[in-house]
Formats: sequence, structure tokens, C-alpha cells
Amino acid sequence: MEKNIKIFLKAIFLLLVFSGYSVAQEEVNIYERPDIYWFQVSNEYENVSKSLYKLAKIQLDENLRDNKNSAYLEQKNNFLALPPAIILDIDDTILNSSNFSAFLAANHQEYSDKLWKEYVDKAIGLAVPGSVDFIKYALDKKITVFLVSNRTQEDYDATLTNLKRIGVNYPNMDKQIMLIGGKENWDSNKYNRYDEIAEKYRIVLIVGDNITDFLPSFVKGASYKEYKAINKRYKNYFEKYWVVLPNPLYGSWQEIKDMSKNLKVADLK
Repeated sequence: MEKNIKIFLKAIFLLLVFSGYSVAQEEVNIYERPDIYWFQVSNEYENVSKSLYKLAKIQLDENLRDNKNSAYLEQKNNFLALPPAIILDIDDTILNSSNFSAFLAANHQEYSDKLWKEYVDKAIGLAVPGSVDFIKYALDKKITVFLVSNRTQEDYDATLTNLKRIGVNYPNMDKQIMLIGGKENWDSNKYNRYDEIAEKYRIVLIVGDNITDFLPSFVKGASYKEYKAINKRYKNYFEKYWVVLPNPLYGSWQEIKDMSKNLKVADLK
């Protein structure tokens, strides 16, 4: 009987969580997972994110005045007369998915595509602070806004619903969400989608939380030296054309070779 009650309670818990309710089977320890708390409820994260989106407005205005350059490295010719567009990633750039990470932590679960799909289908992602206001700012300036994500086309309807739920809703948005599988050549490397945008628009700004949002062909598993060299090599782009949002939960940085060997540990012996 006790076992059946536990099974029943767990079923109710899962139903509540994936219905959008903020319920945890066990409290997430703030000292074991400070990254989740910081990313979702800290004032520090909220203000960092808002500040970066304020910076994005400034960079957008500057780049509109200077039509000689593009935020996309591969867009090198014949773009001076093209209308301006910006590209934003979705997850943890517009939609904060920390409530999914909190679910995994509270239930001692590992990430799986199945659980992620259930989460996405519920359309309960939170708003990244500053993102909705920035998108409205760009639209007011008649900028075309493309949302390029490595969610799959199967996630399209739920993604559109979630974006509208947090206040991102504008004419033709349904045609400017570009997900894996939306076309035959749209794979996890975002270059094909960026190339398609660059045919008709000058890309004036890119906003994301992962290095591959800016350098789609960056090789996962690159060496630590190669990874760190990006900052110097693309310094001008990071300062003017790319806005990088913080994400302590996951990213390409986890797959860099020798990352652990370059972690500095205090010697207290």
C-alpha cells in the first residue's frame, strides 16, 4: 500500500511540474546547485541580463549607422543595400530553461531528449530578463528579427506558444523562427540558416548564450588553447556585433578538451 501511495504521489508531482506549476519533490540544495538558483532567482543574474540587453540596444543603433560591416562572419560582400536584421538564439537567450534544470535536480534525473521534449511541449520556459523589451525595441526600428534555435521542427508549435506566452509576438514571427529540420539542410550547424538570412538581409547583431551561436562551425571538442584564442581573434565582434548572455548550466564549453586540466585549484596544504 505504501509503495502504491508513493507511486501515485510521484505521478501527481510529475503532472504538476509539467503543467507549469512550481513544485519540487525535493528541495534543490542552494549550496549544491547555486548555478540554478543564480540563473533563475538572483538579482545579480536579472541585472546582468538586463544590462546586456541594454548594451544590445546601443550596439544595434551603432551598427545601423555603420552599414559597412556585418555581424555574420561569412557575410562579406554585396550587403550594403540590404535591409537590416538581427539573429537571436531562443533557449537561455529569450526563454530561460532553468526551471527544467531545477526539475532534473529536484528529482535526481539526468538530461534526456524525452524529458526535454516533455518540457518543451508544456511551453513553460521563463522570460530571460530584458529579452522581450529588446525585441520590441528592434521591431520599433523596423528591424527584422530572426529566432534561430537548435530546437527541432517538431517543437515549433510549442515554441511559438511559449514565446507568445512571455510576450514575444510580432507579424511574420512564425516565418522567422528557424529550427532544425524546418528545411532539409537545416541541421545543428546554424550556418545554413544564417546563410539563408544573409541572402536577403544585412545581419547587424547576433545575440546568444553559446559560442556556436556566433561561430556555428566551431568544433566541439576543440583544445582549450583553440577555445581561448577565440576571444582575441574575434575581439572586435564580441565588442560590437555579438552579445553573449551568461549561462552557467550548459554549453559548448563543457566539451572543450583539457578544460579540467586548466582549472586553477587553490593549494591550501
